[in-house]
Amino acid sequence: MTRISNAGGGALPQNSCLVITLLLVPVLVLAAEDQQPKKTMPIQATVSVTWDVEGGGTRNEGSMTMRMRGTAHLAEEVSVMDPAAPPGTMITYGAEGVKVDYTYKKKETQEKPPQNCPAVMAEYEGTGVFTLEEVTSAMTSGLNIRKVGSLIPKEMLQFVPAEAKGMMIDYYDFFAVAKKQEAQGRRRGWNDCNFVDDTREFNPMGLTIRFQITDEGKMTGSRTWSVQQDSGHPAFTIRISDLPQNMERRS
Repeated sequence: MTRISNAGGGALPQNSCLVITLLLVPVLVLAAEDQQPKKTMPIQATVSVTWDVEGGGTRNEGSMTMRMRGTAHLAEEVSVMDPAAPPGTMITYGAEGVKVDYTYKKKETQEKPPQNCPAVMAEYEGTGVFTLEEVTSAMTSGLNIRKVGSLIPKEMLQFVPAEAKGMMIDYYDFFAVAKKQEAQGRRRGWNDCNFVDDTREFNPMGLTIRFQITDEGKMTGSRTWSVQQDSGHPAFTIRISDLPQNMERRS
């Protein structure tokens, strides 16, 4: 298990956002002796985000936790089933329909509220279940297994150029996208003490994980880190990768 956090430590400056995200990807073992790809793959992941933003006389703080659990199904029509290639070299699994439980909380406070007004300007809460899906043809949920390193026998790697050799690795992509969700709450105006019922839309997930597959064939891991944001509500778009940089530039 690997953990990555902000190296600086200490308090973040004003007008910043502390976002701590923990990702847990399932332990999946891809056995080398498998002659045919598995028809299904278990999918489990947890994403937890907290934020605290100060700027423009307000403070925006909140949290969201998502727990994903389900099964991805082999997409034979888009998987490479070349008999000349090793089994399971280019395999795609569709994750549409995988269920995600979530909890969402958000509160906005005013630094200097009007006289006799509460500091709270808005607050929202929401819990529920949504499913991963295909939002557009270019945005879909799924798991891609790319056993590029298995295409060339180890004894032949000496003839591969150094730059190309760095990309001859086995890795996987996991994408999770979903449509907007709603949280119910209340809001008041900047100079108004009276609250009105309100509904806030938010995009719960845009997750990309690109990791190398270990020599044991495992796909698992976690990451924790913090980032700074000038103002506003954080975007729940997360991308993490441990692939070589030259592979990132090509993708």
